[in-house]
Amino acid sequence: IYLSSIAVYGFRDMYNISEGIPINVTNWLYANSKIYCEEYLLNKFSNSKFPCIILRLGDVLGMGSTWLNNPIMLLKKKEMIYLKEYGYMNYIWIDDVINAINIILSTDRIDFGEIYNLTSGDYIDWGVYFKDLQKIIHAADPIILPYFFCLRENINEQLKILFGSSLSSKTGHPEFQFKIFSDY
Repeated sequence: IYLSSIAVYGFRDMYNISEGIPINVTNWLYANSKIYCEEYLLNKFSNSKFPCIILRLGDVLGMGSTWLNNPIMLLKKKEMIYLKEYGYMNYIWIDDVINAINIILSTDRIDFGEIYNLTSGDYIDWGVYFKDLQKIIHAADPIILPYFFCLRENINEQLKILFGSSLSSKTGHPEFQFKIFSDY
C-alpha cells in the first residue's frame, strides 16, 4: 500500500475530487515525488504484476498532523499568512486512514494496481479552517492576502512594499520570516 496524496492534482479550487481528475505536475517537489512514485509502482504492476494499491490521501488531520501543528505554530508566532480565495481542504482523520489500511489488509479480494482517493468526503474552506484554528488557540488574526498576490513575479518587492524595508539581507525575506501557504 503506497500512501500518496491528493496533492498530485495540483492546487486547484476543488471540493469534490475524484480519481478521474488528471494529475498536475507542478514545480512543487512534494506533489511531483508522489506522482513519480505512483508512476513507478503502476509501471511495476503493469510489467510484473507487482502487488500495489495506491491511496491518495486528503489533508490528514490528527495528533501531530502537519495541517494542525504548522498553522498553530505560525499563528502563535504571528507569522501566518494565508491566501484569500485559496480553495478547500479535502481532509481525512488519521484514524480513518488507519481503518482503511486495516480493511484493505484484512480483505480476501484486493484489486492491485488501482488508485483510490481517501478523504472524509467533506471539505472546509482554507480561510475558515485557519480562522477557526486562530480562535481556538486565541492567537492574533493571520494576515490575509488575495490569491493573485502570490502569482506575481517579484513577490519580494511586493512584501517589501507591504511590510516595509526590513528585509533580511541574507534571505531577502522579512526578518519575521512569514510563511505563505500557496502553490509555489
